[in-house]
Amino acid sequence: MSLQSTYKMKVDEHLTLSLTSLSTAGYLWSYDIENKDIIEIKRVENLNSKPDDAVGRSADENFEVIGKNTGTTKVVFSQRRPWETDGASNSEKTITFTVE
Repeated sequence: MSLQSTYKMKVDEHLTLSLTSLSTAGYLWSYDIENKDIIEIKRVENLNSKPDDAVGRSADENFEVIGKNTGTTKVVFSQRRPWETDGASNSEKTITFTVE
């Protein structure tokens, strides 16, 4: 599934997002949820997601989104090195979730 900028889901529905990783370069995705009452997000390990045979390639990072209550919220995913807390992230993706 390609990453979209908006998703509609139902309460108790589970949705898995895959973000392109640069973990071999030290970058990891983190997220900030605008309203944590609407959705919950968990990082999930995907045993089927393996880097291809290219040297230095990373497996995608996967997140499970769970609809908790009706409403709309935004999530900002930021890709950065955990030890680099200042400055801009390497990449950012803002996604809007509507739970019906």
